[in-house]
Amino acid sequence: MKDTVTDERMAALFVLGWLGFNPPLLTAFDGNAMVFGVPVLYVSLFAGWLLLIVLLALAIESRDSHADGDPVVAAAVDDPHDTI
Repeated sequence: MKDTVTDERMAALFVLGWLGFNPPLLTAFDGNAMVFGVPVLYVSLFAGWLLLIVLLALAIESRDSHADGDPVVAAAVDDPHDTI
């Protein structure tokens, strides 16, 4: 059975990433603004990328934690050589 909550979260993160790295949004940053000597555009790109990776990792980990509660999955993981 598919985990629909995880699928919905992954789809939402895809849309968030697609919108976040879309050129119209990226052109909103001023080319002259700097943060610690680095242009704001670069800082926002790498910060958004890092945030997206962390959110994806959390979504995947939550899917793995749901699988631990399923006795059929837990039995298959405990003894991989056992044939069902």
